[in-house]
Amino acid sequence: MSASSETKVPLHVVAADAATEIFLVDARLGRQDRAVGELRTRVAPGLYKLRFRSAQTQVDRLIEVPLDGLHRVEAPPIPFATAMPLDDTADLNPAHQQIVREATSNPAERTLGVGSKLCLFVRDLPEDESQSVWSGLGVHNLDGGLIAEISDAQKGSLPGIAALSLDLDPGPYRIRVSPANAPAHEIFVPLVRGWQTQVFTLSDEPSAPDLPRTPRLRDASVCMARLGAMFDPGDSRLRLAELLRCGLESGRAILTDTVLAQVLGAGGGNPMLDIFVGHLMIRERPIKQRAIAQILERARQLVGELPDVTALLLRPGSERAPRTLRFETPPLLRSSWSLIVAASRRRMSLVPQASVTAQVGERLVTHPLWLISGRVDASPDSSDRVMSFAAASRLLDRLIAVRPDQLDAKRRQDIARVMATASPLERSLLNTTLMQPVPGRAEPEGSSGYSVSAALKRIQAPSYSIVRSVQSLKDKLDI
Repeated sequence: MSASSETKVPLHVVAADAATEIFLVDARLGRQDRAVGELRTRVAPGLYKLRFRSAQTQVDRLIEVPLDGLHRVEAPPIPFATAMPLDDTADLNPAHQQIVREATSNPAERTLGVGSKLCLFVRDLPEDESQSVWSGLGVHNLDGGLIAEISDAQKGSLPGIAALSLDLDPGPYRIRVSPANAPAHEIFVPLVRGWQTQVFTLSDEPSAPDLPRTPRLRDASVCMARLGAMFDPGDSRLRLAELLRCGLESGRAILTDTVLAQVLGAGGGNPMLDIFVGHLMIRERPIKQRAIAQILERARQLVGELPDVTALLLRPGSERAPRTLRFETPPLLRSSWSLIVAASRRRMSLVPQASVTAQVGERLVTHPLWLISGRVDASPDSSDRVMSFAAASRLLDRLIAVRPDQLDAKRRQDIARVMATASPLERSLLNTTLMQPVPGRAEPEGSSGYSVSAALKRIQAPSYSIVRSVQSLKDKLDI
């Protein structure tokens, strides 16, 4: 039998998860088809390779399509990597699952507030479970004050996992990692009355043998459940949420009508599932406005006006967001941040000048999924000191016009000194102004020149964050 035969026969492939990608490759390694969740196609009889990809994990399977076709090929669940100890995932440890069950369903280890609960987990991969010491992971209030550290967790005699559960007042909290030889960084996690927020992380390898290990935030998993609800590692909704989280991070197209139908029928047990699918739908063209509105309404009924929920009001093509909308505290997702930044260029008051959100905009760490911020300790500038956005734009325009090759040695040293101690946003502003081509220099054919608006399109920061950083650069460079 040859795959080059003109005869076409049916092939039906079904993945175990609706968000698993399916690729069909022929014997000459040419891709014949692609689908998500389920593939229905017609092919010539012959040998083929099926590739199933869930999150970052892929599994290949060789099949032979006979003359009468293959009417149904079913694939088992792909054991993808995740910090959440779900069934049928990589590096699964049943003992870890039991610890998580107990932490989520039992009373919290410490009562520091009333109305909501935070469960924080750090896990080792199986080959590292002989080690049992972590450091540098702390829970902080919005003002930055330390509430608890992962070293406070009661691990008992079980190696390879730490579980910290806290009863807290509803509101945003900082989950901060402070490595021994690297800058501190953090995410902002919301706690909602009547709900528990669960954050799962894996251990990072130390950069030197004598340094302690710290959990890593970049591949953390976050879910929400009702207070008292026991973690269920076999819950298909948790598995789907994890696959959607990975899809949002990777940028791959995994959202289908089947996936959307599963989310809409999931019953709202994990609001993070609604949030992930809402932000995935914004990438679709055309945007499914009615479905997003339905997801948004359900999420608001469940958990209220969380930043990652209300950010969906700013999606392209939607009705104008309420004039009273403000983002005083940062979201959890980078996609929420992008929506907020774009809207703040049209309405600066969306991100108040003295808010934590404006401060975070000056110290972001690059990550495609989570909004990870460098540690924010500085107090916001007073309102009478911060310049207007128009004045900041004029100053940036002056920086664009500077020719670095014509600066004297002292001025170049001043710029180098400022760059060495500048915040991430300040460095971005200098790189996108001083280091860019300007009118009068040799430019590519068809170039329309470089402007402040072109520079700011490259910078993911709200308007007030840019204004504050420009003000700081003005003082440091004396311009």
